[in-house]
Amino acid sequence: MNAKTRSALRAATRGRDAGGAGRRRADERTCTGAVGAETVDNLRVPAGANCTLNATQVKGTVKVERAATLRATGVRVVGNVQGENAADVVLAGSTIGGSVQVKQGGGADVADSAITGDVQYDANSGRLSRRARRAMAVTPPA
Repeated sequence: MNAKTRSALRAATRGRDAGGAGRRRADERTCTGAVGAETVDNLRVPAGANCTLNATQVKGTVKVERAATLRATGVRVVGNVQGENAADVVLAGSTIGGSVQVKQGGGADVADSAITGDVQYDANSGRLSRRARRAMAVTPPA
């Protein structure tokens, strides 16, 4: 490879890293087990997985997919918590800067959590419980 080709390759790579066509969306963490006191951009619980969050901070959104389970204690989410066709979504002692939306799934339980937006349950087949309080705006972690 000659110097001109190497230079062109480096320029193309820099373009991708700076937001070019090859750039991925914001970093997304996939949870199929447990996540502790870490900060992540977005978090996804894939279909059929079980995820436990403990003191985790999420700068973006948490998405719980089909037949997946989320159990979150003491978490801080700047965006929304969304479960569509999820088996179960449980939030305890947490702070959510957006809304909690659980639709067409199993059960959901939001307890002792501060929610800035709405808590929306729609067409779920399991138990639903909401013991949340309204919160002020949540600022992203540094």
